[in-house]
Amino acid sequence: MAEDLSPDEQKTVALITRLARERFAPRAEDVIGPPGLVFTSGIGTEYALGYSAIYRSIAEAAFEFARDYARTRVIKPDTQPIGQSPVIQHHIAEMSVALEASRLLNCTPR
Repeated sequence: MAEDLSPDEQKTVALITRLARERFAPRAEDVIGPPGLVFTSGIGTEYALGYSAIYRSIAEAAFEFARDYARTRVIKPDTQPIGQSPVIQHHIAEMSVALEASRLLNCTPR
């Protein structure tokens, strides 16, 4: 599949992969015990998925607010919304990628 992508698309995929790893892969010093220990020890199994769903929902609401704000906010003397700025589009896109990665981690399709 990667062969079918243009060089720009391959760069985009590489950027998305790097961002997902940086934002969602825990650092070695942050890991307590082997992976999956919380589910086999009985501690936190009742709350782990609930917490992730709650915080993901909060992040989705914040993303929607930021996206809508960027689409409608016009700062004078400009006549276009701030969402037309490539810098703002980049930040909104990073938020979107982070949310999509979160959805994939929780195995929840749109």
